[in-house]
Order: sequence, then structure tokens, then C-alpha cells
Amino acid sequence: MVKIISSTLIEVMVAMVILSLAFGIGLMTYFNIIGSTKSLASLKAQIILNEIAAETIIEQSFFDEELDIERMHITKEFVQYNGSNDTYILVLKATGPSNQVLANLKKIVLNK
Repeated sequence: MVKIISSTLIEVMVAMVILSLAFGIGLMTYFNIIGSTKSLASLKAQIILNEIAAETIIEQSFFDEELDIERMHITKEFVQYNGSNDTYILVLKATGPSNQVLANLKKIVLNK
């Protein structure tokens, strides 16, 4: 009689559980890395928008424009605030390469 060496059903189930756990941990790590990349891009966009707002206020350059900075498209727009001639709302919007919005910034600006 020839004896066949094989795995039992319990051993196969244990191996499947171990592989499932390893696959689950790998997926969680992957999604955390992808999520942190998006939040890093949003944080970088917010910093750039704050810098542009500060430069705009210091230089008193109150006109609409569109900029391309570091693979981001930034739109700067001025809107009159409640019909006032010397008060504006500065609206900055940063979008990524696939037109997803990375950051928004609104500030009230006095035109002296």
C-alpha cells in the first residue's frame, strides 16, 4: 500500500487565514500611503495659496489671474464685498493635474 503525503483540511484553512491577514495588512498599508499622498498635496497647495495671498496683499495687485505652479493650476479672483468700492474678497483655488480641487482660500482685502 502506497501512502500519499498531503495536507489536511485544517492546515489548508490555517494557511488561507494567514494569507488573508497578510493581504489585508498589505491593502491597509497601501491605502494609508495613497491617502497620505493626497493630504500632502492638499497641505502643499494650502501653503502655496497662503503665500500667494500674502504677496497679493503686500504688492496690492488686485486683479484676476491664473497661475501654474508645481503641477497645480491656481485661480485668483477678486469679488466685490457687499457693494463696497474698497473692500474685496480674494478667492484662491488650487486644482491638481486631473482637475480635482486641492485647496480653497478666501480672504477679505481692503484696497487702500
